[in-house]
Amino acid sequence: RRYEALSRWLRESSSHGVLRDIKSAQSKGDTYSAIFAALSGGDIPRAASIALESGHLKLSCLLMSCGQQSVSDLETQMHHWHETNASNHIPSGLIRIFSLLSGNLQLEENLFKNGGLPERSAIDWRRRLGMKIWNRSKSSEQQKSSISSVVQEYSADVEVDSAPQPVPWYTVDSNPSLQHVE
Repeated sequence: RRYEALSRWLRESSSHGVLRDIKSAQSKGDTYSAIFAALSGGDIPRAASIALESGHLKLSCLLMSCGQQSVSDLETQMHHWHETNASNHIPSGLIRIFSLLSGNLQLEENLFKNGGLPERSAIDWRRRLGMKIWNRSKSSEQQKSSISSVVQEYSADVEVDSAPQPVPWYTVDSNPSLQHVE
């Protein structure tokens, strides 16, 4: 129950930023970024709806059916794309969606670690922690981690500068480097 309560809080507390990012991406005609924004906030139905409205029927179906077996299939697909260099011909936004759906947060960690200010501030700590939790909830019950182990993992990511540091919401306005963070 605590796992679900934390997950719900992370979804709710990041929903404003998610909606802002979806609108921003849609205004630029960037469907994949809009879908990713919804996924990064744990809103799979909204991500599927955006995909469907944008004419990506197969992606919408994949989003709505993403469970334990789908995660395994996506991991296999991503590996195949990498091995055949097909990933060089697939839009980076779609690679990012598939990476998140497959439970692989390495791309997000690399974007944060090696990116400039826009990349580092695009996804706040609540969404990144949520990504860890939501990816765990796709796994079998035996593989679900405790909240404390997920938080410890996230703390380790912060220590190696591959995830945003948790900051209270009221400090964002006083720190210009956090302006894009909620």
